[in-house]
Amino acid sequence: NPNYKRSFEPYTYLLVFRAYLDHLEPNEVLVVDNARIHHAAAVKEKIAQLGRTVRYLPAYTPQLNPI
Repeated sequence: NPNYKRSFEPYTYLLVFRAYLDHLEPNEVLVVDNARIHHAAAVKEKIAQLGRTVRYLPAYTPQLNPI
């Protein structure tokens, strides 16, 4: 849609991401790619507050994300 010209901001991402994080079991690990938004301070802070474990994929791993 040409009307969406803004990037996805950390605050907006947290609104969506928080709903997912709340449903993770304590022993589950979240695996994400290296998008800059995943490394935003607000995102990392919220993950730490919730006591969740996050692992980041290496920079180029198409075999691990076959979309």
